[in-house]
Amino acid sequence: MEPASQKRTLHPLYALRKALYTLRSTLCALRFTLYALRFALRALRFALCALRFTLCTLRFAFRALRSALCALRFALCALTKQVYAMTPIAHDLPLVDLHRHLDGNVRLETVLELGRMHGVALPADTVEGLRPFGQVQGVAPSLMDFTAKFELLKLAFVDEDAIARIAEENIEDAHREGIAYLESRLSPAFMGERYGLSPERVLRACCRGVRVGTAKWPVRANLIGIMSRHLGEAICWSELEAAIACMGEGVVAVDLAGDEANFPGSRFVRHFVQTSTVPSYASCSRQSLIVSLPPVAWQLILNPVN
Repeated sequence: MEPASQKRTLHPLYALRKALYTLRSTLCALRFTLYALRFALRALRFALCALRFTLCTLRFAFRALRSALCALRFALCALTKQVYAMTPIAHDLPLVDLHRHLDGNVRLETVLELGRMHGVALPADTVEGLRPFGQVQGVAPSLMDFTAKFELLKLAFVDEDAIARIAEENIEDAHREGIAYLESRLSPAFMGERYGLSPERVLRACCRGVRVGTAKWPVRANLIGIMSRHLGEAICWSELEAAIACMGEGVVAVDLAGDEANFPGSRFVRHFVQTSTVPSYASCSRQSLIVSLPPVAWQLILNPVN
């Protein structure tokens, strides 16, 4: 006879019962797994809520910090204005202007008068009508937008007498502003290009006007010749030659100005090397405003080669 345990094992109902127990255990394990997953998701949810709350707190903290900095800035501005109001500059104190553009400091009344005298077409027939065309109102987006206002003033540079008059009026304006020493800079090629005046003729006319002005008004003045980089290297050579030719007549230095982005200073190293060979220009060429030159170019300027 077969043992009883072997009979139970082979009985179909016993096998089914065992399978049901196994399924029940599996379902219980799955249930507990789902409970664990549910709790994990809740924990993640609470963690995300905590993170969100932290970020909001930081956001408000940064806003508070920004408001505090703005308040500090306004307080400092108010304090600065108060200090300036308490300590005004004495009216009898002699002033010095080392960076005034002669070709940009033209009276609108003079532009209007010279335009009428020489039959030059102007965008307006009154001083106030000309003002938006010759003065920056608001903020100029870029340097080139700022210098675009010079186009109206260039209409007044009709001949050497007009240029000499404008230079003389620059001295008178400086005197009225209480300036004792003035250094005016100008680009002779820029001033003369509309009416075909050579850089040397323009520069000599400016020197003449400055001499007349300083004889009338108690202002010491010198001129700085600008090389307008946007006009190209060849034109800058002519401006440099004009400045050297007018040395001793009122021109004491050379400068490089204009569109730095498209005409980097490295293209004009040889121009400043040339100035170092002229004794009266040796010092000013080493101090000229060339901020975009690479170190090798500075070495050429400071130690020019023969």
